Amino acid sequence: MKNKYIIEEILNATFLKLLYPEGINFKNCFVNELIFSYEGPSVFISFHIDDLPNEIPKKWINDFNKIKIILEFIEISKIDFNSWGTINKVKVDFSLNKDDKTISVSGKDCKFKFKFKWMNFKSISPYMNDEK
Repeated sequence: MKNKYIIEEILNATFLKLLYPEGINFKNCFVNELIFSYEGPSVFISFHIDDLPNEIPKKWINDFNKIKIILEFIEISKIDFNSWGTINKVKVDFSLNKDDKTISVSGKDCKFKFKFKWMNFKSISPYMNDEK
């Protein structure tokens, strides 16, 4: 299921909105990196998704079957970090109330959630994953 309301909440996401006008499907994505920063404080999360855009940018000339999207979550608080592993295939849930925004990530080896004030689009890149 695509979540159009999520993409509308992401700052600096003009390019992302062009690629995914109906929203991004975060179902069964893979998370391989969390970077915490004291500035904000914030956390950067790398999401690897199967949801390919309908319109492929001309710049993306190579074959690919996955997309890596990095989002920054700004002014994070109330971090609940339960587990982190190597098989981080996860379910991502967003709660985006006006004054109370939360991301919850859960999977077999990975589980965390936190509150944030803003989401910021940092980058998107296609790649080929040869694993079946």
